[in-house]
Amino acid sequence: MRIVEHADGRAVAVCDEEIDGPIELSHADRVLRRPCEKRLRSYLCRVLGLHETREPTVSLPGVLSIGDWRPEPAVSIQASIAVASSCDDLGRLILDVRLKAHRPAIVATFTRQHWSSRHESALADGQVVLVPLEDVIDERDGAWHPLSAWEAFVQQALPRTSSASPPIDLEELKAQVRRLKPMEREAIVALAEKGLVGPNSGRLPGQALLAKWAGNYDADATFKAAMSNLVKMGLLDNARHHGTRGGYFLTPRGLEASKLIDQS
Repeated sequence: MRIVEHADGRAVAVCDEEIDGPIELSHADRVLRRPCEKRLRSYLCRVLGLHETREPTVSLPGVLSIGDWRPEPAVSIQASIAVASSCDDLGRLILDVRLKAHRPAIVATFTRQHWSSRHESALADGQVVLVPLEDVIDERDGAWHPLSAWEAFVQQALPRTSSASPPIDLEELKAQVRRLKPMEREAIVALAEKGLVGPNSGRLPGQALLAKWAGNYDADATFKAAMSNLVKMGLLDNARHHGTRGGYFLTPRGLEASKLIDQS
């Protein structure tokens, strides 16, 4: 369904598949039928159990980042929704997600319209998993409900191997989170939003870049001391401790801390 506006000010809703005839729209109808990207993002996250991103919303059509799927403490998978006008347009959106993502990503579309075998090469390695919302969400009683097919689709985005982590004492972790300074909290959230959990999770930031991500802090002795404290607490680590080029990342404990911060 799309809206066609005429030169005389009239507007009609047109179904390209000719299931319904044109529908005359008032000005109020046109406003109501435009999506509110922020509300759509929040609602989808609640329905699908995603952790909503804090990134600014962008207008659809295009790609709207909605949040992260976190099936286990050390795994965070980016989820977006794509609205395309054609098969070629959807292909470009998929490639755009691939170029920007440093980890597996879920791209949801409302329907399978514009899906094509031409996209198979961009999806073959599992770096991007395409999910049709019409197959994973059921509308009943005026609300959306997830179907079991959602889990089947998103499991494809899981890394093929994952390391076991020691159990986390949540009460002790909650006490740690309560003692964190704003600078420390923001650094943890920044790393969580970018999915940087573990030394092999992507391009890891040094002190200057992490200071910028956390809120444009100065990368000075104060910030360095705060990051050192987070490492001592077991919430952050640095790749140089693992025999590779340096850069900060979250530990599984740090990822759980980010969830507590989101809830506070």
